Amino acid sequence: MIKKFNSILLFFIYFTILVVNCQDVFVNYNVPKNYSTFDECGDWNIPCVSLEDAAKRAILQSTVISNQINITIVGNVDGTTSASLGNLYKFCGTLQIRSYNNVAVTIDGSSSTTPFINVEEDEVVSCSKQRKYLVRYLNFVNWEQTLAKININQETNLNSIDVSKSVGVSFMYVNLTSVSSISFIYPKNIEYEYNPAATITTFSSIFADKLKSSSTLFAPNSLTDNLPPIYIVGGTITFYSTAIKDSNFTTTPFIYNLGGLSRFSSGGKFYNNVFCAPFEISKRGGAFWSTMIFDNNKLSTLMHSTGVSNHSTNSLININSVTFNETNDFPSDICSIYQYSGFYFFNSLMVVNDSIGATMWISMSLTSSSNQIPFTVIDSTDFTFSNYNFDSGFDFNIINSDVYLNYPVGLSNSTIEGINSIIKYSFNEDHGIACACSNCHFYSVFDPFVEIQCPITPTPSTCMCSCPCASSSSSSSSFSSFSSSSSL
Repeated sequence: MIKKFNSILLFFIYFTILVVNCQDVFVNYNVPKNYSTFDECGDWNIPCVSLEDAAKRAILQSTVISNQINITIVGNVDGTTSASLGNLYKFCGTLQIRSYNNVAVTIDGSSSTTPFINVEEDEVVSCSKQRKYLVRYLNFVNWEQTLAKININQETNLNSIDVSKSVGVSFMYVNLTSVSSISFIYPKNIEYEYNPAATITTFSSIFADKLKSSSTLFAPNSLTDNLPPIYIVGGTITFYSTAIKDSNFTTTPFIYNLGGLSRFSSGGKFYNNVFCAPFEISKRGGAFWSTMIFDNNKLSTLMHSTGVSNHSTNSLININSVTFNETNDFPSDICSIYQYSGFYFFNSLMVVNDSIGATMWISMSLTSSSNQIPFTVIDSTDFTFSNYNFDSGFDFNIINSDVYLNYPVGLSNSTIEGINSIIKYSFNEDHGIACACSNCHFYSVFDPFVEIQCPITPTPSTCMCSCPCASSSSSSSSFSSFSSSSSL
């Protein structure tokens, strides 16, 4: 009995050692290949000599090992051969791709023709765990291909998540240099709405420079619109402690968000960048941004949001504590783009159009001679604007819209321009602030059924124009007149 027990114990110890050893798959591009097939490589003495071989070995191990598996990269990858992992959809569980001893190594993508991480659903694979891909301590340089691409049948149940449809990609302690496509989330199942919590890409403690719009990759269903650095449909992109500098986005926005969610938290810093298109174009998408600083950038529009509905799970845009220092006007000398994917640009820092029931909470500060932030609302119904910070004023251009301003417009030296709109105030306002809004009607939320009228005897202190408070001579219904008077 004792002998049998000892045999079982020895087998258990052997199996435990085997499992522990198999959790690390080593890859080294700088040694000769010393194996015939991928299932023979991966230990320290016989490392895989390509990331694709290492990924195949990791996928094979994931079928028998439930613990996290690590692909550990020893030495730099110089760009003379492919540095892509291949399709990782068959991997079930948690896969970490890291440098040896957490000493950063460089991954040059010059010769790569496929994404670094590609999760593409091309067959039925049984998986009862969330697929997690963790990237740590790597420096990516010269990548025209996408770093993280997710192309699966995404979760459409808004109340729960099927783990087999849950994919998370995380980059931490990573540097990016001369990279054009960072994250590309595009579903195979085309639906109106997805659960953004099921498909997530996260960047934490990231430093990036010389990023750019892609010149060779195109957005889905387009032969003219290049792929932006961030392209998400129905998923979530999150940034923590990120710095981006000396980058040129001349043909695309930085973020294109269709029915997804973008998040910035714990400090996002942008230095000396050129944004020819809006920083984010969002269609039916939500945003939660906090503590962002823009220094010495060329930027016309921070966000262009359209198509948001109160029936959508992403009907809220919350932009808190965003600071602009020495941000310059739209750089027409190097920017020729005026639309992207059918979205035409306006010289306004914030643009909302064609939305129903959208809510936007904003706290911004702008360092400029006027300290006024241009904000345009077009063809929108039941749009709510709320502001945390009254230090900066907003110059509104409201066109064919129904807007609720939860914000002291007059107290903040703001103005309202536009045409054919209904505007509801949450504060007692001076009629003069809206003299340039032609054929507009004003109400107080305290008495929403009674239209605010001009004083019987208007004076310069109560109304800057004759009754009614909008006159054709001073109204501004064009975008250009609004932009030229209040551009950054």
